[in-house]
Amino acid sequence: MFPFVVIAACILSTAFAGGHFQYGGHYKGHLGGESVATRQQDDYGNYEFKYDIKDDYGNVRGRQEKGSHGQIVGSYYLGEIDGRHRSVEYQADKLGFRANVKTNEPGTKTSEPAFAPYYNKHYGMSIPSGSIQVPHEYGYGHADLGQGTALAAHGY
Repeated sequence: MFPFVVIAACILSTAFAGGHFQYGGHYKGHLGGESVATRQQDDYGNYEFKYDIKDDYGNVRGRQEKGSHGQIVGSYYLGEIDGRHRSVEYQADKLGFRANVKTNEPGTKTSEPAFAPYYNKHYGMSIPSGSIQVPHEYGYGHADLGQGTALAAHGY
């Protein structure tokens, strides 16, 4: 009888253990609308994909991207039913990631173009913001979705 109780306790404790790891995200919104997607990849790692989505409420979004030998070129757009729209054209290569953002969202008027100078008082020099290279972060997802969710939720 004792071995049965131990095995049952192990099974129950495993079944009710808190948290779980996720890969990617989970859609929790309204299902419906229309979407179109294409993708292709060759044996050399060159790839291309595109998708366009229109939900039942009239919101639209889409993305397209091409990658070849360390050079990536792409764009994405978002259009909300209230009239807000954002489109981003980007490229990433040995010079880093560069993006051109066009939007009519409130509070986004820029005073200088994308390659605005950046002044660092600690080094006494001006660096154009478009040429700064940022180290690549590894992993998938962000915030409360994706890889490491359970660890982040517990303060690790």
